[in-house]
Amino acid sequence: MQRKSNKAKEKKQKRLEERAAMDAVCAKVEAANKLEDPLASFPVFKKYDRNGYEQSEWGWKDREKKEEMTDDRAWYLIAFDTDNSPVAFSHFRFDVECGEEVLYCYEVQLESHTRRKGLGKFLIQILQLIANRFEIDDSSPSMSGCCGDECSYEILSRRTKYGEGQHSHGQPCDCTQHMKQNSDFVRNQDRAISKLQNEVKKLQAQVKPEEPPKPILPIIYVITPTFTRLVQKAELVRLSQTLMHVPSLHWIVVEDAATKTSLVAELLKQSGLQYTHLNVETPKDFKLKEGDPNWLKPRGVEQRNLALQWLRDNRELSDEGVVYFADDDNTYSLQLFQEMRFTKRVSVWPVGLVGGMRFERPLVENGKVTGFYTAWKPNRPFPMDMAGFAISLQLLLANPTAHFHLEAERGYLESSLLETLVSIEELEPKADQCRKVLVWHTRTEKPKMKQEEALQKQGLGSDITIEV
Repeated sequence: MQRKSNKAKEKKQKRLEERAAMDAVCAKVEAANKLEDPLASFPVFKKYDRNGYEQSEWGWKDREKKEEMTDDRAWYLIAFDTDNSPVAFSHFRFDVECGEEVLYCYEVQLESHTRRKGLGKFLIQILQLIANRFEIDDSSPSMSGCCGDECSYEILSRRTKYGEGQHSHGQPCDCTQHMKQNSDFVRNQDRAISKLQNEVKKLQAQVKPEEPPKPILPIIYVITPTFTRLVQKAELVRLSQTLMHVPSLHWIVVEDAATKTSLVAELLKQSGLQYTHLNVETPKDFKLKEGDPNWLKPRGVEQRNLALQWLRDNRELSDEGVVYFADDDNTYSLQLFQEMRFTKRVSVWPVGLVGGMRFERPLVENGKVTGFYTAWKPNRPFPMDMAGFAISLQLLLANPTAHFHLEAERGYLESSLLETLVSIEELEPKADQCRKVLVWHTRTEKPKMKQEEALQKQGLGSDITIEV
C-alpha cells in the first residue's frame, strides 16, 4: 500500500514539475510578445509579396494576412536604406514547440531591387542571434544613451551560466578555463558582428532607392502624311526631334507613294520613337501638278484615312488615347501635347500664321465654343485648320465610318470628318480658353536649285548617293 502511495506521489510531482516547466516557458513567450503596436516601426511598409502566396497551396487571403501581421505576438525586424525607407523585413514570433521555447520566423520579404544581394541571409543571421537568447546589452547605444538619437546599431549579448555558480558536488568553481572560453566566444561574436556590419555597409551602397512608378498616360497617336521632295528629310527630322520629348506617343507616318522609301524608313528607325510606317499613293486625278497652288486640291487625304484604318484594325474600344494630325511642315510647342493628352471627345485651340491671318481660333464663352475667329469662309461647319484639333481614340473607334472625304470642297476637308463626330457645343477649348497659340502653320521655302541644275547639265551635279 505504501509503495502504491509513493508512486502516486511521484506521478503527481512529475506532473507539477512539467506544468511548472511549461508555465516558465509560456511566461517567457508572453514576456517576449509584449509590444504595443508590432507595425509601428514601419508605418509606410505595407506591401506584401502576393505572388508567392497565390502560387502556393495556401493561396492569398487579404483579410487573414492582415490579421496575421497585426497579431499581438508578431515581431518585426526592419531593414532601411540610406533614405530611411524600409526595404526589407522579417516577421517572427516567440512561441512554444514541443515544450520548448522557440523563435518562429513567419516570413522574410524584400523589395525587388534589394534581392540577391545577401540582405535576406543577413536578416536570418540576426534572427539566429536573437534565438540564441541574445539581448540588447546595457552598453548598447539605445540603453546607455551614449550616442543620443544618432545611433544606427544595437549591441547584443547574453549571460553565461559560468562565473559565480558552483559545481553539482558543491565545491567552488575554478572559472579560469570557462572565462577563457567565454572570452574567446565574445571575441568571435564581435568579429561576426563586425563582419555583418561591413556587409550592411556594402548592401547600403548597392541598394538604390526605387523610383516611384510613373503614371500611365493616354497615348497620343500623331498622324503625319508625307511625300518625296527636297525638304522632306529636313522637315521630318525637325518634327521627330520635337516628338521625342513627348512621353507616351506613337507616330504614324504615311507616305504618298506606291512603296515605302528607305529615306523615311531609316529616319524612323533612328528616331527612337514608337512608330508605324505606312504607304498609299494618292490617285493621279487628285494629285497636284507641277506649278499648282497648294490649296487647289486636298492633300494627304488617302494617307490620313489609311492611318485611321490602321487604328481601327489594331486598337480596341477600351484603349485610351488621342489622335492628332500633324503635318510635317508645321511648328509645334511641347505644351500643345500636354493640352490635348486627356481629350474626352474633340479638343480645339488656335493656330498661328494661317488663313492669311496672324492666327485663327475658336471663340469661347463660359468655357464653351460659340464660334470661330476666321476670315475665309467663316460659314463652314468647322472653319478650322488641320493642326487645330485632336480627337479621342475611343470616339473614332466608336464611329467606324468617319473619314476624310477625298472629294471635299476646298476648305471643307476638316469639316468632312468632324461633323460626323461632334457638334460645336461639344468641343473642348484648350490652351487658356483658346487664347494661346501653341502651333504654327509654317512652311519651308522651296529651295532654288538653279546652280545645281546648271552643274547637272555640265555633268558635274552633286553626288546623288548623299542623302539630303
